[in-house]
Amino acid sequence: MDWSAFFTKILTKQLEELIAFNKIQGRQTLFQCLSGGPIHHRLMVTRFKRDLRQSGLRAIRLYDLRHTAATLMLLNGVDVKSLQNILGHSEIEMTMAYTHLLGTRIKQVAKMHSISPSKKASLKVVS
Repeated sequence: MDWSAFFTKILTKQLEELIAFNKIQGRQTLFQCLSGGPIHHRLMVTRFKRDLRQSGLRAIRLYDLRHTAATLMLLNGVDVKSLQNILGHSEIEMTMAYTHLLGTRIKQVAKMHSISPSKKASLKVVS
């Protein structure tokens, strides 16, 4: 199953419903506070920490979710230019940092799960 397409379809539908429900037009803020303005970053961080604590999940930074989303988008074929637009980076070099991290991570995983023996292996023939 193509999970990327599956989740893209679901998330697109949910965002369209949210936009229609809130009657959002043009460049209006999608996620709003009660007054209709943008949600302040500090409030989001405070709420996020509280929700993690109440759910019993380990503490992570809200920014880690952004980083994870960007990494998963790259792993699932989103091109770097599109990712730059999604993340709002003014310079492509900032977005390219994610591709560097992926390369490093791939090397780490390959080293940890290498199928080549670390020591000279002796084969025992069993008959």
